Amino acid sequence: MKYQHSFFCIPSLIVLIMIFYNGYLSGQALDKKKSVDFMHIAKTSDVLYINDSTYFLMNKSPLEKFPNYKNLYDHFKKYFLSHVDVIYGTAIRPDETTNYHVVWYLNDSSLYMSDINFFSIDKIENIFPNNEQYKLMEKLTGVNFDTKYGRSITHTLINSFGAMPATWYSDTIMVKQAAKYGTNLSKWRKIPCRELIFRHGKLISDHIKEGIY
Repeated sequence: MKYQHSFFCIPSLIVLIMIFYNGYLSGQALDKKKSVDFMHIAKTSDVLYINDSTYFLMNKSPLEKFPNYKNLYDHFKKYFLSHVDVIYGTAIRPDETTNYHVVWYLNDSSLYMSDINFFSIDKIENIFPNNEQYKLMEKLTGVNFDTKYGRSITHTLINSFGAMPATWYSDTIMVKQAAKYGTNLSKWRKIPCRELIFRHGKLISDHIKEGIY
């Protein structure tokens, strides 16, 4: 009987070990979920201004709805840099699949494209003497720039054509306030992100997203 008892103890012990191990792995998975690095999931150099002085890094571009948006200005690529370096935390380094990034602005719960910036080796007016960059963007999105949308936006963030309402956009964006020059990056990495949910360009939800830093 003692032998029989000890025999059944072995699988019981194995079961306990497996339960503990599975629990350990689950705990590790949860820990990983709690410590997602925003800089590793961010796939765009676009930035979002929520007021005139505070800008946020974005995990993706609202232009992703349009499959060829990254190639929109490839006709002018001879004027653009092939490699761009940035200061960690202040911007997302371009992944070299596109030659521009967009400045977005959140105003009165509406998302607007306020300007288009290029990684260029020449003055923009020399590359686009007739403001072709805005016309090409309007053709891509099917939405026009209009000065009436930019009246409450500081002149430093807006182009002469005005702003473009992102009425096509219904999705979620993770944003993280950009680090300022001289910021303690160890502290900055611990600041959680915000999750913004849009429907037809209108902000319908804005809350802190614990677990993504």
